[in-house]
Amino acid sequence: MTLPDSPELADALRHLAAAAGDLIMTYYAEDFAVRDKADASPVTDADEAAERLIVAGLQALDPEIPIVAEELFAAGQAPEVGQGPFWLGDTRDGTK
Repeated sequence: MTLPDSPELADALRHLAAAAGDLIMTYYAEDFAVRDKADASPVTDADEAAERLIVAGLQALDPEIPIVAEELFAAGQAPEVGQGPFWLGDTRDGTK
């Protein structure tokens, strides 16, 4: 199944992005640590939490569309995308 290009889809994606941004800002209300991943790139708890929220939201829109997300990819979870549509995500928590 593929998602239609529609105002409803755009609204759902805007809502998901805003929710992830709100979640990230809760982490900035307190001290937070930046860690290095195996490839020496930075990651925070905010980055991981926002990605989990976004991935869950995208899966709810259509569980058949693969999701390529930075932290999942870094953890070795790279889906087969083939020739069909896929989601590509990189949460922006301000680490780099």
